[in-house]
Amino acid sequence: MYPTYMPVLKAKKGEFDTFKQLPINIKNEMLPVFELPLLSEKQRTSKKYKSLSSPVAAFIEKCAADLSCIMEGRFFSVDVHRWPSNATIESGEHVLSYFIGCLKNKGCNVIPVIGYDRWEDEEYATVLRQISKNINKFVIRLDSFAFDDMIEQEPF
Repeated sequence: MYPTYMPVLKAKKGEFDTFKQLPINIKNEMLPVFELPLLSEKQRTSKKYKSLSSPVAAFIEKCAADLSCIMEGRFFSVDVHRWPSNATIESGEHVLSYFIGCLKNKGCNVIPVIGYDRWEDEEYATVLRQISKNINKFVIRLDSFAFDDMIEQEPF
């Protein structure tokens, strides 16, 4: 797969609705990257999540279910860079591994986005090693500091 376009979208209803409306020939040329938004305090205290013992897990499960419906077997990437590098759901599982697991359980062809700026975080690196046992494709998210680091060449 060699996409000609990689739009970065929020994993939210409006973005899902827009993606569904795209013509098939456009969808065939893209590899969308869906960013998992943070569960806001307003959402956490809403009726939907307030009474749940695991609101973060429920939020991620809902995003995964919605994504699996619109992607229909297509490849796509997911990014959790808005979450802290050590963010976990209520059971202690890392947000990235939980999100990937939910999507894989629904038969999705998901490609995780790896944050270059988080490679040195041991907990994050451990999660990536675990994920790489079952997934062999990744997207690397570079920030402006990564280009400065390219001069050193050691990380690359």
